[in-house]
Amino acid sequence: PGRESIARILEAAGALGRLMENLRDIHRLRAGSFSLKSCKTSLAATLDRVLQDLAPLAEERGVKIALRSELEVPSAEIDPDLIRRLIDGLLDSALRRTPKGGEVVCEVAARKGEISITVKDQGEAVPPEHGACIFDTHFRTGPDTLHYDAGLSLAFARAAAEAHGGSAWADL
Repeated sequence: PGRESIARILEAAGALGRLMENLRDIHRLRAGSFSLKSCKTSLAATLDRVLQDLAPLAEERGVKIALRSELEVPSAEIDPDLIRRLIDGLLDSALRRTPKGGEVVCEVAARKGEISITVKDQGEAVPPEHGACIFDTHFRTGPDTLHYDAGLSLAFARAAAEAHGGSAWADL
C-alpha cells in the first residue's frame, strides 16, 4: 500500500481508539468509577490547543473556527484531558455539521464562580423531537457516515461536564 493508504489506515485506527476510549470513559463517568485527575489548568491554553488541532479539519471543510471571550479566560481546577476531549468533541461535531463557508464559534464566559463554554454552529438544527435524546449514547442525526463518532461526542460531553459538577445542554 502507498503512503496515502497507510495514512488513512492510521487515521482510522486512531479514530477507533478514541471512540473506544470515549465509550469506556462514558460508562466509568456515569458509574462514578472514574477518578478525575484535577489540577489548576489554563483553559486558554486548552482551548488554543483544541482549536489548533481542529484547524486542518476546519480548513478542509471550508469552515471558520473562532474563540470569543468576554474576558481573559481563567484557569480552573479541572481534569485537563477530560475537558480537552469534551471541547474537542463539541467543536468537531459542530465543524462536521456546519456547511462550507459557515462559522463555528466557541464562547467562554465566567459568572458567579462558574465557567461556561458555549459552542455555536451554523449547521442544520437538530429537530426538536430529538432534543431529549441528543446526549444519549449512540444518538446521531445526519448522513455523515465517514465520521468516526458513533454518537458519542455529546454523551461524553455531558458525562465529563457532570463529573466536574457542571452540566451540558442544547438550545434547539
